[in-house]
Amino acid sequence: MNPIVAQILTIAGVLLGSAATFVATTTTERIRWRRTQSTRWDDKRLMAYTEYANAVKRSVRLCRRIAETRNLLTTGEPIDVDAAFTELAEAETERAMKWETVLL
Repeated sequence: MNPIVAQILTIAGVLLGSAATFVATTTTERIRWRRTQSTRWDDKRLMAYTEYANAVKRSVRLCRRIAETRNLLTTGEPIDVDAAFTELAEAETERAMKWETVLL
């Protein structure tokens, strides 16, 4: 076999092997990155849903206490109505902010 042909075949083999290694490594890293990103977003989504649910619960608790104060419910404990409405306004603001996070 001609020495030049042998060298060309060797170079072609090296190039083919390095191209195959590059493709395999790139594909593996891309899959790993997507999996990691998916996991991160799932964690953030869960946190946003949890925070929103807690904000809604706070508003509901305040509404129930106001209803108890006005003798509309028989469970819970009464609260000062003026302070409760102030807290309810704050809770609504917090709930609206948490909702924006859920939408994102």
